[in-house]
Amino acid sequence: MRKWLLCISLIMLVGICHGQKLKDFLKYGDEAFADGDYYGASLYYAKAMEVDSNDFEIVWRYAESLRMYNEYEK
Repeated sequence: MRKWLLCISLIMLVGICHGQKLKDFLKYGDEAFADGDYYGASLYYAKAMEVDSNDFEIVWRYAESLRMYNEYEK
């Protein structure tokens, strides 16, 4: 019983940490974008896409930062 409880606790902890990193990447990307640092924003959004590439909003932010930085090839 303790093994199952420990396994479930670890899985939940990993999920919480995983979500926090995504929020941080988006937060810092948004701050960089607002400051006009489109290259820096694209780096943060790229990291966020590594975490969740199925979220259209993240893909959109990444594409916009690349467009503003004139990095059309990516």
